[in-house]
Amino acid sequence: MDIGFQLSFTESFNIVTADFVRSRVPIIVGRDIEWMSSFAKCDPNSTDEIVDKIEKNLQYREYVEDLNLTSLQKYNEESLEIWREYFFNHTHC
Repeated sequence: MDIGFQLSFTESFNIVTADFVRSRVPIIVGRDIEWMSSFAKCDPNSTDEIVDKIEKNLQYREYVEDLNLTSLQKYNEESLEIWREYFFNHTHC
């Protein structure tokens, strides 16, 4: 697959996007998937912006793959820390 699309209007984490990122396939997403790099985000209503993102993501494919993977790893690390703090604070009462 050359590129993926998850251009929904509202999302949170979005496991499909994470699967594309882990598979090192560029993906264009809506702006609500906060952890994704701005290189991948666009307005789902703007055909011009979508086409521009497709072109840039394919042109700079390796850079985008690395950037997206780094963004996912950072999100995962931050999420793990939040869960660790939560469990520590709620199991040592």
